[in-house]
Amino acid sequence: MKKIYIVTNGIYSDYSIDSVFSNKKLAQKYVEMYKDTISDLRVEVFNLNCYKQIVNDGYFPYWIDMEKNGNVIAVKENEYPTEPDITCLNYKKHLYINVFARSKTHAIKIANEKRIGWLLSNG
Repeated sequence: MKKIYIVTNGIYSDYSIDSVFSNKKLAQKYVEMYKDTISDLRVEVFNLNCYKQIVNDGYFPYWIDMEKNGNVIAVKENEYPTEPDITCLNYKKHLYINVFARSKTHAIKIANEKRIGWLLSNG
């Protein structure tokens, strides 16, 4: 996947993008050139078009709270994209799973497949 290199500075409300590069060396050179005049410059790396297939397929981000046995506790459509994964196993032995899907039913199906894979790997 093609990457882009974004030079940024600041934090919170002072955060800004200074420049965007297709080449890491150019981004790093920019930081070196202006590090004395612009404080806190850094290079952040992003995958270009990383959600292209998801957007084209009309998928939305979902969060699923599922017990280890597959019982679904909650399904929620997220307001923003979250990387698909199993984020944790909480104290009640629930899996929190992030997926991209067409519907809640589809999200549950994908989450259940991820749950089975997780159980095979982690017991």
